[in-house]
Amino acid sequence: MVGKRGGDPDELRRAQALANSDQLAVPKASWTDFFRHNRQWKYGKVLLGTTGSWFCLDIAYYGLSLNTGTVLAAIGYTTGPNVYEIFRKTAIGYVIITCAGAIPGYWTTVATVDTIGRKPIQLTSFVILTILFIIWGFDYNNISSKAMLGIYCICNYFFNFGK
Repeated sequence: MVGKRGGDPDELRRAQALANSDQLAVPKASWTDFFRHNRQWKYGKVLLGTTGSWFCLDIAYYGLSLNTGTVLAAIGYTTGPNVYEIFRKTAIGYVIITCAGAIPGYWTTVATVDTIGRKPIQLTSFVILTILFIIWGFDYNNISSKAMLGIYCICNYFFNFGK
């Protein structure tokens, strides 16, 4: 039977052998194990890169999400005579800003991801988003509604370009 399929394994012997083996004694994971493992640069750089990119992506996402209502109000898409008109105009405003920034950013990534590369696209997008958020944050009170819409659409473009 050596090297061939088949046979009739003895389940009782198999279970006893597994119970007596050291393979079942799995040590409990600890913070010491985590830090010892990730102190090695080949593992730590993966953890650092992953958490760093997710952090930047979250900053961009929440920065855009928190300002959507402000941008819609600045361009006049949050008012109306009744609640249905307000909802309709808000929905139209979301479609406008999505079509102006998110969709072109996504398709630009699709078209260039294999030629430019994922890391350069993501790093460039995060740097540009940082610059735009700094401009927007420090000069918020002096920005006109058209400029606010423009900055928002450019931010939305680069957010979706860098995802």
